[in-house]
Amino acid sequence: MLFGIGRTSGQHQAEASVFDSTSGRQLPVSEVIDDPNAPAKDRALAFRARGHAWLEKSDYDRAIEDFTQAVRIAPDALIHYNSRGRAYALKGELDSSLSDFDHVIARCMQDADAKLRCRHDCFEALECAGDVYRLKGEVARADASYHDAISQYCMNMSPLIHPDCRRVALKRGRQLREIGEINRALDYFSSLISSHPGTHPKFGDLNAEALYERGLTYLETHYLADAATNASMDFTSAIGANPQYADAYVGRARARVAAVRREIGAGRAGAEDSPNRDYLRVIVMRALGDLDTSIELAPGNPAAYVERAEVQFYLNGDQQGHGIPREVVQRAVADCDKAIELDPKCKRAYEVREQALRCQIGT
Repeated sequence: MLFGIGRTSGQHQAEASVFDSTSGRQLPVSEVIDDPNAPAKDRALAFRARGHAWLEKSDYDRAIEDFTQAVRIAPDALIHYNSRGRAYALKGELDSSLSDFDHVIARCMQDADAKLRCRHDCFEALECAGDVYRLKGEVARADASYHDAISQYCMNMSPLIHPDCRRVALKRGRQLREIGEINRALDYFSSLISSHPGTHPKFGDLNAEALYERGLTYLETHYLADAATNASMDFTSAIGANPQYADAYVGRARARVAAVRREIGAGRAGAEDSPNRDYLRVIVMRALGDLDTSIELAPGNPAAYVERAEVQFYLNGDQQGHGIPREVVQRAVADCDKAIELDPKCKRAYEVREQALRCQIGT
């Protein structure tokens, strides 16, 4: 999910009360909304809180209605436009969503005081606008919004230092990869990594995510001889920075299998009984170990189960699935069933499961 769209911060989740500035107490949102004598700011915040409660229930029309009330009561509070913009985006009304985000961005550009006073709101509007442009397929405008968010509100520090800036910076790189600008994506992730090569005392190691994303990008350069090796090195570095990084173990498993497939495809694997063949088998077994670790760390990730099912095929038979023991087929089917249970829309899980069942029928 794109972070800016549908993001509901912890302070809004299931929020049932707001601070009443007159009494100095937390009051139920309905009580503040229904009080005509409540300060306008408090009533607007109450409508916004109720709007976020509707968002939690995916009732976008009611959420938009409450956010609109907040905008009418407190039109100078930029935070309400961002809330309504996210609701419009979730409903699929992308142009209405952009209208709200553009209003916030324009105010920030025209009013230096608003830009300083509402720093986070301005940053959020630029990020969310980038997300919407990305959904619309307007890549250049999405990149410009992400760039402005980082350059205007992350100042001169490395984008990796602040979590918000890091999130947007990684989006920029992912977008380049998604549109096939692989070399630009590699350069971009490399620049992020080099901008802050060490650890930060407050945020810990900041490069793990960037290393992971660069590793994924290297996997897209399968036409390069050292692509899998470079990817594996980045995933290993990401794991070294964060040993609990479950996705990085999946990435390293993919890189290891990719390296083996390249060796076999190039005819360098040798005969069945050659030492090189045995070494490649060890590499695949290590990939299987990575997937086991990933599942232990994050048992709710369907991709890890599908990858493990495929690696079991690769380890125990040929690429067509011949010669695979029945128990291996059953384990592969079980992994695919688990992936489908976690994500019924996981197309690859159905494909691998069908392949496994065909092997079972053939045994």
